[in-house]
Amino acid sequence: MKQLFSLLLLTLSLSAQGRNTVIPGNADTVNYTHVLFELPYNKDAAMYEVQLTSLGKKNLITGRSRNNFVLVQTGLVFNTAYSWQYNCIDKKGRLIWPGEPNDLYIQGTWHGDADLYRNVITVNKDEQYATGYITLDYGVIIDRKGQVVWTFPPDKFGTVRDLHLTKDGTLTFLWGNAAYETDLRGNILWKSPDSIPKYKLPDYHHEFRKLDNGNYLCMARGVKHGENDVNHYSIVFEIDRNNQVKWYWDEKEYYAHDTNFRGTHMNAAYFDEKQNKLYLSHRDLNSIARVDVATGRIDYSIGYDYKNNVPYYHNDWFSQQHAINLDADGNLLFFNNNGPGKIKPSSVMRISQPKGKRPPQVKWEYIFNFSDTNYNYVPKMGGVIPTPGDNFLVALGANNRVVEVNREMEIVWQTDAERYDSTAAKFVPMPSGYRAGFVATMYP
Repeated sequence: MKQLFSLLLLTLSLSAQGRNTVIPGNADTVNYTHVLFELPYNKDAAMYEVQLTSLGKKNLITGRSRNNFVLVQTGLVFNTAYSWQYNCIDKKGRLIWPGEPNDLYIQGTWHGDADLYRNVITVNKDEQYATGYITLDYGVIIDRKGQVVWTFPPDKFGTVRDLHLTKDGTLTFLWGNAAYETDLRGNILWKSPDSIPKYKLPDYHHEFRKLDNGNYLCMARGVKHGENDVNHYSIVFEIDRNNQVKWYWDEKEYYAHDTNFRGTHMNAAYFDEKQNKLYLSHRDLNSIARVDVATGRIDYSIGYDYKNNVPYYHNDWFSQQHAINLDADGNLLFFNNNGPGKIKPSSVMRISQPKGKRPPQVKWEYIFNFSDTNYNYVPKMGGVIPTPGDNFLVALGANNRVVEVNREMEIVWQTDAERYDSTAAKFVPMPSGYRAGFVATMYP
């Protein structure tokens, strides 16, 4: 009985500690300016309030919520120390719990300094785009006003590729030769393995994302055990958090008929989990293909003849493309660089999927026609994704521009990224990175 009573006290004590947890904790450091405060639940509270003041200043920043999660997303800046406390207020407006003072420091990279980095926003149709956040590949998240709200901690990672904010509130990206999932503070939750059965994986590249089922879609240079590391072919595979491979597709197995072939520059993959279909972009082949994951068979190819009875469709429309995806209608959606050279402007294309004797057809094409013609051709990189409201978010890769376009081919929102050049003593364009992403909230 005595042991049972002691166990009961311990359980109650741990439960009370859980209820009294405050996040961020006292003397905590974060690397984002939109901060969600998780406060202890108070059964008599009708309103929770967080008040912050920056040290040495008298300005008061306040956030309120009817539940014990208070999001403060205005007034906070990087590389600044704050004192804060929370209060609980009852339904009659009376203060029933004055919290103890806490300290918080918000750190950030140079991107968080408005004197060194900025996003110039142009809004053409304010009511036609969704509020939310834009992820940019050099390691920042901005809001729709162009304010940087998140950077990596100064001592973690750096310029990354394929940065995504997941539905779990985590981050996925490529850095160095590996793929990572981290929390908002840059703590590693998962890192890609160096090998899987049959393959060494010396270089993860171009495509990495967390799937709806919680697994990861990866693209990596695949070297079979015992082969020379000088291999230009890649594999695409699904892997879980325990590094168990669910399936893989090796492109090298489909090019054996071409002995002079030296790689395809596979640069994008999209996995339709519901249909179990894998869509692939091969830059140097000017080709898009669909693979049936269950069998590994290529359903069709646009732009490259695999032979071996693979249905092939001629391509006169796109070249050196990036970022294969599907739109809401099931059409192929991708960024058409239209290279090499500046002979034609780049574009975003939507093409129907071929079937049997029915060839693909261009359903929609947004051809770049900016007043500054330097933006009309994108020599490398680039991306496009569907966004809420039936729009498309387009990253101009090597250029410094990201635009959101509606189906009427009107730019509804635009950002131009710039960095301060101390030698020229002015802001100059800063390339937007491989891709840009969109998410409605940092705290799903």
